[in-house]
Amino acid sequence: MKKLTFVAYLLVAIISSAGYLYAGNPHIISGDLYNSDDTVPADGEIHFTAIIQVRPGDTLNETINGCGYEGGSWWVEAGNFATSWTVGEVLVMNFLNTTTSATGTLTYSITNTDPDPAPDCYLSDPPTPTPTPTHTPWTTPTQTNYWETVWGYITGFDTLSDGDQIAAFRADDTIVGLATISYDDILGFGYNMVVYSDNISAYEVRFTVWDGSDEIPATPNFTTNPAFPGSGPTQHDLEKLTSATTTPTATIPSVDTPTPTPTDTTPIVDTPTSTPTATSPIVNTPTPTPTATTGAVQIPTSTPTETSPAVDTPTPTPTPIPPLALQVNSKLLKTGDLLTVRLSLTQNISEPFDLYILAEASYGITYSLSLSGNISQGIKAAALNVPSATAPLSATILNGLPISSGLAGTFKFYVVVVQANTIPPVSSPVELTPQTVHVIMLDTVTVTVQ
Repeated sequence: MKKLTFVAYLLVAIISSAGYLYAGNPHIISGDLYNSDDTVPADGEIHFTAIIQVRPGDTLNETINGCGYEGGSWWVEAGNFATSWTVGEVLVMNFLNTTTSATGTLTYSITNTDPDPAPDCYLSDPPTPTPTPTHTPWTTPTQTNYWETVWGYITGFDTLSDGDQIAAFRADDTIVGLATISYDDILGFGYNMVVYSDNISAYEVRFTVWDGSDEIPATPNFTTNPAFPGSGPTQHDLEKLTSATTTPTATIPSVDTPTPTPTDTTPIVDTPTSTPTATSPIVNTPTPTPTATTGAVQIPTSTPTETSPAVDTPTPTPTPIPPLALQVNSKLLKTGDLLTVRLSLTQNISEPFDLYILAEASYGITYSLSLSGNISQGIKAAALNVPSATAPLSATILNGLPISSGLAGTFKFYVVVVQANTIPPVSSPVELTPQTVHVIMLDTVTVTVQ
């Protein structure tokens, strides 16, 4: 019944699109769609996008002439793509049930058959949302004239992410330091914090990490060395405290040992004193002089050599994390791999700005990425005239983009923040630097596709 319904609507689509200017040869691709429980999604519930895998910026959807969804069947007129399709190219269909939020993806290699029958696709129900954990936000500590800068790396936490927080507390639970945790692909998780004091007297500080779901103690504690107007930086690496209390060491209980009863011994018999045997007179043998061995020299105990006074080796400053950064899941990909691109901001932007996310291919084409992951050719802004931005911020731009053989080469990704309503005086993204006029922040990363 579904196929009959589809054929009827297919005829209507073909007739209504007879006057359409095709970029390629007309070619209908169709298939059936099911919910996760084998039921058929109702008409009007399904939104889909269709792309050719190697040209993700060229999209069709159910509202385009020649495309649609009805009675559990979908169809796409491949001739309506802006660029011509060819046999063997991979069609990627992304489905969304707008009522249940269930999603599904289908990939299908185009054939010469027309209509071209794609396999059935089943939607997956959205995951049950995790309840938002209860956490009373930490208040910013009171600033004083006495403080110390403390930084270090954090290990042992399996659930940390960029943008989580770390706080420092005195024994009376007063918060004296608060910082955002940053992530670096090479160095891992790190923090940089100012710890405040009432005066120059040292006191012990304990650390607690908020990983987005729990407040977790970190160890070891730290004894401050405050100064006026401040001391440091002091490196203090931390790890997860696996137990709040130390497990006592088991000891063997003390037992009173009874005094042993004396054993009966043979009665003492007076033995006559024997006549002493004459012995040779004792002669004091002089202490022999040690025989000298080859190369052996008796060295008198020497006075300790005076050493140079100990000098405090300066603590190395950690590699700074860029305030605006692009991160990819891998810089070397092969056909069939998935590419994920993330954007993070760790420094406030206090002036109006425009945002560009670009990818320059080795074959000379520049692509623009939107914040939602859409890709198009040319240079287009991801956001225009944004008043300001408060760090920390992070976003996933591309989430598992399939890599096909047609994407071989290198792609240099750029994230650029420029002053609002301005254009840097360059003719290509490769000419951009942090010092270019109008550029506020910039970061790049290169991905190679084999």
